[in-house]
Amino acid sequence: MGKIDLIGEDKPNLDKIANLLDGASDSDEKAYSEEIKSIQAEFLQERLESERQDRIQRGRFAVAIFGFMCIYMVATMIIVYLNGRKILDLSEAVVVTLLGTTTVNVIGVFVVVAKYLFFRQDQ
Repeated sequence: MGKIDLIGEDKPNLDKIANLLDGASDSDEKAYSEEIKSIQAEFLQERLESERQDRIQRGRFAVAIFGFMCIYMVATMIIVYLNGRKILDLSEAVVVTLLGTTTVNVIGVFVVVAKYLFFRQDQ
C-alpha cells in the first residue's frame, strides 16, 4: 500500500509511474499523444460553440432592451405631451421626476448593454 494523502486517498507511486513511462513503447506514446489532441480539439469545439451561443444571445438581448427603451421613451414623450396640452394634470414635480428618471434609465441601460456586448474575456 502506498502513502496516504490528506484526503485519505492513496498517493500515486511516482517511481512506478516513471518506470512505466520509460518502458512505454512508441505506439503507447503515440496513442497518448493522439488522446491529448482529441481532448484538446473537443475542448476547443465546446468553447467555440459556447462563444457562438453567447453572440446570438447578446444580439437578442440587445434588440429586446433597445425595444423596451424605445417604448419607454415614447410613453414618456406622450405623458409630457398630454400634460402640456392639459389633458393630464400632473404636478411639475412629477414631470421633472419622470424626465430625470428617463434620462438616468437611458444612460444606465446604454452603459450596461455596451459593457455586456463588448466584454472581452482575458485569455
